[in-house]
Amino acid sequence: MLAFVYHVLVVAWLRPPEVERVVLAPAREFKVGDTLADLFPEGAWQREKCKRLQTADGMLLFQNWEQSSPDQWKLWPMTVVIGRGMKSSTSESPVVIEANEGAEIKFTGSLDVMSGGAPPIQRGRMMGVVQITRQNPTTPSQSLSIRTANVGIDNQKIWTTEAIQMNLGKARMLGRDLTIHLATNTSAPMAASGKTAVLDRMELIYLEEFRMPLENGGLWPAATTTAPPQNNVPVDPTSMLTQIGGATAPTTDATAEIQLQCDGRLEYDFAIDQLMLRDSVSLIHQIDGAKTDRFDCDTIELTFRDPSNKSIVRTSALDWLHRIKATGAPLAARLPNLDLEIYAGQIDMQASKGLVRADGIQGIEVHRGGIHARLESIVYQFDPASPGTLGAIDARGIGIVTLDTPDVPLRRIQWREGFKMQPLGPIRKDSIDSNIGFWIDGEVKMALTDGGEFQSDSVEGVLKPDPRKTANDDGNAMIPEQLAALGNVHLDTSSIQADTDQLRLFFVEPEPKNIGMIEGNSEEAPSSIRQLVKQPEPGTTTTQVPVARSRPSVQGNTITAKLVLDDGGVHAQDLSVVGSVHLTHTVQLGGQPMLAKLTGEQLRLIDGGGEDVLQLGSGVGAPARFEIGDGYFVGPLIQIRPSDNIIWINEAGEFRIPSQALPNDLADGLTGGSAGTAAGTSNTATRASQPSGAESKLTWTEPPLCRWQGEMVFDGKTATLTDGVEITASLVNGREPWDVHVAGDRMEIILHDGVQVRDLKTMKTATVQRIDLLQSDSRPLMIQAVQRAPDGLTESKHLLHAEKLTLVPSGGGKLFGAGPGWYRCWTRGDQSGLKPGGSAKPTVPSNLLTGIHLIFNDTMQGDILNKSLDFMRGVRVGVRDVASWDDTFDAQTMDALSAGQTTLDCDHLRIGISPEAANRPSLAGLPTPWETEAVGGVIFRTRNERGLLECSATRAAYSAAKDMFTMHGAPNRPALFRQQLPDGQPGPEGAVKSMSLKLKTMEVENLQLERLSIAAPPGMAAPQ
Repeated sequence: MLAFVYHVLVVAWLRPPEVERVVLAPAREFKVGDTLADLFPEGAWQREKCKRLQTADGMLLFQNWEQSSPDQWKLWPMTVVIGRGMKSSTSESPVVIEANEGAEIKFTGSLDVMSGGAPPIQRGRMMGVVQITRQNPTTPSQSLSIRTANVGIDNQKIWTTEAIQMNLGKARMLGRDLTIHLATNTSAPMAASGKTAVLDRMELIYLEEFRMPLENGGLWPAATTTAPPQNNVPVDPTSMLTQIGGATAPTTDATAEIQLQCDGRLEYDFAIDQLMLRDSVSLIHQIDGAKTDRFDCDTIELTFRDPSNKSIVRTSALDWLHRIKATGAPLAARLPNLDLEIYAGQIDMQASKGLVRADGIQGIEVHRGGIHARLESIVYQFDPASPGTLGAIDARGIGIVTLDTPDVPLRRIQWREGFKMQPLGPIRKDSIDSNIGFWIDGEVKMALTDGGEFQSDSVEGVLKPDPRKTANDDGNAMIPEQLAALGNVHLDTSSIQADTDQLRLFFVEPEPKNIGMIEGNSEEAPSSIRQLVKQPEPGTTTTQVPVARSRPSVQGNTITAKLVLDDGGVHAQDLSVVGSVHLTHTVQLGGQPMLAKLTGEQLRLIDGGGEDVLQLGSGVGAPARFEIGDGYFVGPLIQIRPSDNIIWINEAGEFRIPSQALPNDLADGLTGGSAGTAAGTSNTATRASQPSGAESKLTWTEPPLCRWQGEMVFDGKTATLTDGVEITASLVNGREPWDVHVAGDRMEIILHDGVQVRDLKTMKTATVQRIDLLQSDSRPLMIQAVQRAPDGLTESKHLLHAEKLTLVPSGGGKLFGAGPGWYRCWTRGDQSGLKPGGSAKPTVPSNLLTGIHLIFNDTMQGDILNKSLDFMRGVRVGVRDVASWDDTFDAQTMDALSAGQTTLDCDHLRIGISPEAANRPSLAGLPTPWETEAVGGVIFRTRNERGLLECSATRAAYSAAKDMFTMHGAPNRPALFRQQLPDGQPGPEGAVKSMSLKLKTMEVENLQLERLSIAAPPGMAAPQ
């Protein structure tokens, strides 16, 4: 019953109403036109009948669909084109994602597959194998291709946790867990100018492999073998920079590739074209058959220079880069093909700005061949338009560089403030044709290969291209042009030691006229200036083994030198020292080492290719001074010309003869104590002919000091001193101390064979031929000799004056004088001397002095060895007591004699030391035992307490030691004598052939009488 009611009442009302049938139009098909023709090939389903839905950012292409919910669909096969959406402008390089198995996509709203449009994708998952591509319209070979599976997608990114294989041109990358962020409204403005932003950035969590083949070989040449070092080849300080600084990769048939390894994530920012790698990053440069180059760091950022811009001209690898920044603890670049290693905390290279910066908390290390550097930081600035051209290097802070190369004389360089080097002019690419300047600041220290060292507050210099380089030479050889060291400069090497405030060196090329001499085609003697520094020997390396030997030492406020560079090494051509000059050097003179010292205000050494000059100038309070041993030269200007064999002092000066060059005994003359065996042998006969004890040893307590008021010139043969000459010396002859003083107008010292100034060895055999002393009207010639006792008490004083004096050292020493002249002598005690057979009695009063005045008109001659003097023509001698060592009298006026006075006139007079004096003791207060001999027209007069005695003879002699006077007559002319008694009465007189008597007592010892007066005075003793 109930079923009936439901069927009648309800079912009847549930029937649909009658609807008029209408014929529907066929469904509209969306056909892809030419807008995607550049993305898919002809015949691809994407260009045939398919469904196409456009979103705001892209386009969906599919053939089949299935709706899971109003906003979630399954589409297959499916292709997503990002960058050709309704709102975005048409991109020339859109991202295409293809999934043949389709995708499950959830939209932000309902989707009408028939409408042709679609809401934005909220999220989706592409199933199966997924291919992601991005074509490069300008360079199709550099297009991006990614193959992976199970890719997620939303309106901001594309991601997958599956393995991926990415190809970018010829580069291939394998990894897992990839995320590609799409460009948004906020990130789009970050894109390069003129680019349509589609991709924002890419992240790869795990990088398993990255390989990029390199066309035309590696980034730099392979180094399969190590070339042996070449000696005498200048180091090329720029080869490393030109190889790394962007030079075009060398063309070779060897295959090469770049590999990237990373334990962390890899990120690529498409907006700024920046690649970032994190955690244990390694960049490997591999060339087949060659060593492997590695770059290891913690992080690295590579910013590319608009790689899709075809208008940019790219000729090197740096043209593709904008910036490279790497960090590490430390980062390490081991590049054996460049023979280079670098360790740093951070390296930042901005290619577009031409800037490379490296630093670190622990500094940086650089190893290049035999060069090892530890730096606080380094900055390299180059021209971005020509990166292969050498730029500027600035290493600020502390730096230490060690070198182990045979062609560099340095082993270590260090500084505290910085090092800088930069070109001083335009430079062509891959070639250095301009000078390069460098600066080193802050306590600069250098260790040299010979064990020496160099220190300075700062160093600066200029390098220039080597003009000797030929077209076949490799590299960019540089040689120094100038070098300056400023502040507290100290140089200590095996060849020289120098201290100065400023050191300036200028390097020049040899002049054409000197090339023959340098190459050994000239027989000219080597430069004396060049011998101040040890020179390299031909056929040997520049590394020398240090040896113990003498070396010069130079000090001055400023040292400037011009050095000649040639194949034989470095030669000093012009050396100048200014301000507080002090130069010392040990030389061999007379077979003995002597310290030579030059002091003054200015020193200059010039090597003019045979025209050598050494010039030492003086300043206020600092006269030029040249010391050798304990001798020296002093003057306003000292000039030595080895080529002309001249030493010249232009004005008043002085010099002291070195004691090593002085005779050790009178028999040696002035040949020097160690002048060699030749001088000693030549005097053997002279010594043998001397009486026993005549040879005396000389000890020079004060070597001869010579002063002059004019100039001094030495030409290797003759030394001339003018306009006032003064000489002083002190010596001990045997046991007798003497002080000598010579004064005159002019002095000439003449050598036997002469010497060569450039060769000190010739001085070993140098001997003095003679020494000439001359006077003038205003400057009389005087020689004074003072004998002193060992206790310093004056024993005798001798003063000689002549028109000219000549000293001949040979034969024990001879002295010649030209008259008219005179001689004065002061001796302690009376003239009687010691009696024969008596003992020495030093009881003579110390204030009793005897004076002698001798006048001669012609010549005089002295024998230094035999201690004798000869006077010729018009000789007159006066003897009397004097009150002091300066008390003088005139023998010419001694007509009326007083007691104790004597005169002697003759033509030839000889005065000498008695032979007995050689064996007598030298005691203070004892008189000097001298004797005289007179010849020709002898007139002798003397007065004592016995009266006056007058004699005339042909010959006469007197011995002070015996108080014995002897006279002789001629065969036809007897000697005459006459005595006057003390009371004035006449005494005996007569003529004798010879007679000997004691002057003090007037006792006759021997007599050959011819006649005798009868009136003999009482008390006159009869002849024995």
